[in-house]
Amino acid sequence: VWLTRPAATWLVRADLPTSTTGVGCPDIAVDGANQPVITYAAGKVYLSRLAGGTWSHSSFGDATYRAGRVRLTPAGATVMTFGRFNATDDPTGGVYVRTNESGSWVTTLVGKSADADYARHGLALDGSGGTYVAYRGTDSDPGLHEATNKTGSWKVIRIRQEDMNGPEITVNGV
Repeated sequence: VWLTRPAATWLVRADLPTSTTGVGCPDIAVDGANQPVITYAAGKVYLSRLAGGTWSHSSFGDATYRAGRVRLTPAGATVMTFGRFNATDDPTGGVYVRTNESGSWVTTLVGKSADADYARHGLALDGSGGTYVAYRGTDSDPGLHEATNKTGSWKVIRIRQEDMNGPEITVNGV
């Protein structure tokens, strides 16, 4: 179920696919045609788009993947985050960014997190194509972390030493 307000009245729509496994951490962005793009987890990560009154769906991963955030670039490319839940010391567990800015999907592990669901993190884009992710660190590297590719390659910094839960991030300016 999702809400939309195409005019002066809110509408409740129930035309997303249903899931018997539950839906985790939904997020929504709106494209240049004022159509929703939604990411959520239901046994794997889904990316759903509404165009012309019909939903299209793509998915990837398995039950170890958790949906995160979705944003759209001014050019219409999709940037999304997701988490992969494994043991903290597992090289495949952590916070990922997935984008189709180059024309095909590229997935990058940007950091490790102690969050059990790996989906509580923030995502922002700047006007120059930079991606920013805020997330909680691990027990061995605690605190608030920021990962960004604003210089062309991914860099991670720890902003605060103290443990944080569920950070969000906003970028001001270009």
